[in-house]
Amino acid sequence: MKMVLKRVPRLVHVHAIGDAEMIRSLADQENSRPFALYTEHGDLLPGQQRVCIESLPGSCPTVTVTFYLDGDSLKILGDS
Repeated sequence: MKMVLKRVPRLVHVHAIGDAEMIRSLADQENSRPFALYTEHGDLLPGQQRVCIESLPGSCPTVTVTFYLDGDSLKILGDS
């Protein structure tokens, strides 16, 4: 599977833990939108909390994505 790193849309549907329903969130400025990891088909990977991009001189840029393990959309298999 190929993955794509891109900015989230300006208008996003957000469902926080404990919220009864989704809310809409607008980015204040075009460049203030965060990056997120998507599938090659354009689906946002669930549970992303943070995306860190590091680019050091003389090396290939790296991306670290932190996921929230909620046990529903993202769970650990193999543990009993």
